[in-house]
Amino acid sequence: MSKPKPPRLLVEERRRRMMEILDAQERATVEELVERFGVSAVTIRGDLDALTATGAIVRSHGGALKRVDASDEPIDVKETLKKKLDVDFKRYIILGACNPPFAHKALQAEEEIGLLLPCNVIVYEKGKGSVVAAFDPMTMGKLTDNPAIEPVALEVRKRLERVIAAM
Repeated sequence: MSKPKPPRLLVEERRRRMMEILDAQERATVEELVERFGVSAVTIRGDLDALTATGAIVRSHGGALKRVDASDEPIDVKETLKKKLDVDFKRYIILGACNPPFAHKALQAEEEIGLLLPCNVIVYEKGKGSVVAAFDPMTMGKLTDNPAIEPVALEVRKRLERVIAAM
């Protein structure tokens, strides 16, 4: 006897549940969503693309992230270079990851820290895989020689490490 399939969800119902997962976990991979909803990867990618188009999520290679802030619209470097310079480039996305409360704390401690805020996470193709990287916020304190920056930088570093580990 085979295991009965879960009942099919309506498209909007599935997308609403995907948003609930992203709200709870802050990220989800296509593979996880395929298993969860019992639909194809093509269907899940279509759902993620539709949710991205509404501004509800940030799409990344192989999945999606919860939108942190309205200003965290990803920059598609490949698309931008093609449009502006008519050159081809590999898939390369810059995800805005600024956290206004942390940015405010850092700016209160050091006005010129805006030059160094670790607001971006990059995701790009390398070989058959992907690379996810971010600026180490601890560098801010070293470059400014301002001890008031260290606690903010440490907290931002911990959060970035969790996000990167989850991808």
